[in-house]
Amino acid sequence: MCRRPVHAACRPYGALTAPTPASKLQPFVAQLRLNCATIPNAQARLRYAFSVLREIAQQQILPYVQGSTVNLTDIEDLISILKTAFGEPNRVYNAEQKLRTIRQGNRDFSAYF
Repeated sequence: MCRRPVHAACRPYGALTAPTPASKLQPFVAQLRLNCATIPNAQARLRYAFSVLREIAQQQILPYVQGSTVNLTDIEDLISILKTAFGEPNRVYNAEQKLRTIRQGNRDFSAYF
């Protein structure tokens, strides 16, 4: 008999309206990391993480599932995929805006760079 580790319930992610709000991703990821911290095997962590995904979030990871294996290195790869799909939608624009506001001021360029 295969014993499954007992974890606090992880609220499923992705079962909301499409697209799932990015504001719900960060709490889900934090909860997922905490729950997976007690699972010693990388594949077991990935299977657990996949089991708590729903609808569109699950569809993002489904191409990596083959049989009973999730073809990712570890949970961080899965989280990276979710952040790319559901994270901050204006990430590039916001980064560009931050770069445009950088000022050298009175400092020497070599000290600034």
